[in-house]
Amino acid sequence: MFIETSDNSNVFQLLGETVTADEIIEAANEIINKRFAKGARFDSPDRARHFFKFKLGEKDREVFGVAYLDAQHRLIAFEEVFAGGHQHVSVHPGVVAKRALQHNAPKVILAHNHPSGDCSPSPEDLSMTASLKQALMLVEVTLIDHIIVGKQCYSLCDNGQI
Repeated sequence: MFIETSDNSNVFQLLGETVTADEIIEAANEIINKRFAKGARFDSPDRARHFFKFKLGEKDREVFGVAYLDAQHRLIAFEEVFAGGHQHVSVHPGVVAKRALQHNAPKVILAHNHPSGDCSPSPEDLSMTASLKQALMLVEVTLIDHIIVGKQCYSLCDNGQI
């Protein structure tokens, strides 16, 4: 459907005359997966927001994911750890800490989506983040950020809430 041009990895050429929205989304997912393969560096807040927007933005129920990073902020793994309903996802801090240790990840970025599109953090989101930060600190894992994905992305770190 799309091919990458040889002289510029950010320019693509359409192979067919028409494509469906699903085909465009599939191609975008392939590009995202290439850009965020194991070892990709999360070197800016925008990079993290783009990653989570594509990973969680189209979900029709709340999903909580974790990007496990090494000391240089390179991606070790990404997991969708918990899934919930349309307005809530239950998160267990001990499970997140255990998975970070299993990945040997000294740093993590948390994210979950709000299917409503409103990315404003709820009081429950702030409380959950505080609990997660405390659990991660006990096992010497640094919480870099918690991003809420809606129509836009909201970074708790950028807003002084971590």
